[in-house]
Amino acid sequence: PDDALNKTLAAMRHRTVGQAHNRHVAAINCVVRLHAAAGFSLAQAGRVAMVMNLAAEALEQGALDYAQVLPDLIILCSVPLTRNSCTADRKYLHDVSELLSAVGSLLGCAVDEVCDAAGEALLYFA
Repeated sequence: PDDALNKTLAAMRHRTVGQAHNRHVAAINCVVRLHAAAGFSLAQAGRVAMVMNLAAEALEQGALDYAQVLPDLIILCSVPLTRNSCTADRKYLHDVSELLSAVGSLLGCAVDEVCDAAGEALLYFA
């Protein structure tokens, strides 16, 4: 599962593959399916935030394909983040705040489903 997240992020950041939105949407969908049972770990929070920010940026630029998978990714972020050690909370605090910021920024999204999912996910964090 961690490998799929890394590959998705790398593809979205790549110069030449960066515009292949249909491939990114499929990759995000795969990440969501792989993490559906257990959610994400604290260590993955920062990378999930980056994927979410890149997808939101593409959505704002007119790539409406992301509206299909962003709500599922956002809702999955409302599942409690798992941790591997007791010290993980402090170590990944910045990553978790980045994730919350990414979800919060989607409250102003023009796509209702994305905006609603962001609001619902933030209710779980509160």
